[in-house]
Amino acid sequence: MIENSRRRIDFDNPPWPLVLEDKLKRLLGGLLIYGPYVRSLGLGSGGRVLDFGCGGATEALSLLEAVGPAGRVTCVDTSKHWIDKALKRLAGIPNAECLHGDIRRLDLPDDSFDAAVAIHVIHDVPPDIRADTVAAVVRKLKPKGAFFLWEPLKKSHGMAVEDLRRLLAEAGVHEISSKAGKKSFKGADSVQIVPSKKCKKPVNKGKDCGENKRK
Repeated sequence: MIENSRRRIDFDNPPWPLVLEDKLKRLLGGLLIYGPYVRSLGLGSGGRVLDFGCGGATEALSLLEAVGPAGRVTCVDTSKHWIDKALKRLAGIPNAECLHGDIRRLDLPDDSFDAAVAIHVIHDVPPDIRADTVAAVVRKLKPKGAFFLWEPLKKSHGMAVEDLRRLLAEAGVHEISSKAGKKSFKGADSVQIVPSKKCKKPVNKGKDCGENKRK
């Protein structure tokens, strides 16, 4: 359960507006919402994508179309209700997997995804674990991997742009591009690998002078 604008939402027992919204998104979301958005990300065929906070996996279908049969989409959600729904919707798709649990504790190797996508998710993460959760997502990305974020900006439902950017910066990514409107923020951020303080020249991760770190 999370607290958002003094309301507590139990995503394992979602209220009927969320259930109805999911049904509508399943019918029209791919065509009108997620399809156009995912195509704008430029995900390459064969890529491995983390769908963080996947919900019922409506957007995962668009992600799977983008990466093609050679790619793979891993859906993660803390809600058993939504993961069960995602499993049913993605049943029979060999390059899709659904994992229930906290991204900070799931057995997913670091540096293993080309991209992570989070659509209307970060504001629903409890504030006391939000920074650690975003940092955990970033750790799953390969060097130069991309984190695509789409968040609402309403006071009653969302976060301030400044808070989003601070979270991402603290997690070690830098902004490539963004578009902030009155109602939502869409940002593309990339993991940047920089040498440790002992290195005098830029090096690739794991090579030459000591450990590298994310910036």
